[in-house]
Amino acid sequence: MSDTKQTITITISGELGTAKFATYYTTLAPSIRTGYVVGGRGSTVNAVLGNLAGDGNNSKRKGIYLDAGGGTMTYELNWRTWEGARNPDDQPLQWGDNPDPSVHTQTSATGATALDQLECLLYWLEQTTVDSENTATLEYGQHHSNGLYDPVDVVFEEPTIRDVAEDGSWVSGSLTLVSAANLSQIQDAASRLIT
Repeated sequence: MSDTKQTITITISGELGTAKFATYYTTLAPSIRTGYVVGGRGSTVNAVLGNLAGDGNNSKRKGIYLDAGGGTMTYELNWRTWEGARNPDDQPLQWGDNPDPSVHTQTSATGATALDQLECLLYWLEQTTVDSENTATLEYGQHHSNGLYDPVDVVFEEPTIRDVAEDGSWVSGSLTLVSAANLSQIQDAASRLIT
């Protein structure tokens, strides 16, 4: 059986290259936003049909729901980072496009101060287009390249910086990650079928 990934990693690829943002002190709460074809509507029709079928008392005020697989998975990520952040194996947590803690640039802040890490993350979010044609990748638990499940293609929704320590030693924030279809994979598959 594969190992459970203890850190949560988001990989962003785009105009700046490829970056990994790994966190250990964090929470991740998956949920499903349902997307019913018909969701809760039709209670009046249901009550009338129930009366006609002789089951009127048990069919009042009950909506009709049809699920065709719509909706989406979401992941509410609450994270915290600090200078020299490390995983349980005492390895530096990569923050940007370079895992080396001695390299600090606009695009890499591994091992840097919490405020430098924050600036690096915001730079990547600002400068990189993340959408269904260029999704980011979420890896956690058994969702990774060697896990039981595939990593998750995601887009970002409303990143928020919640708190910064008075002395700047740590930064925390939240980010909603929304599971997204990767259109580049769909387009590649379609072109292979056509050729």
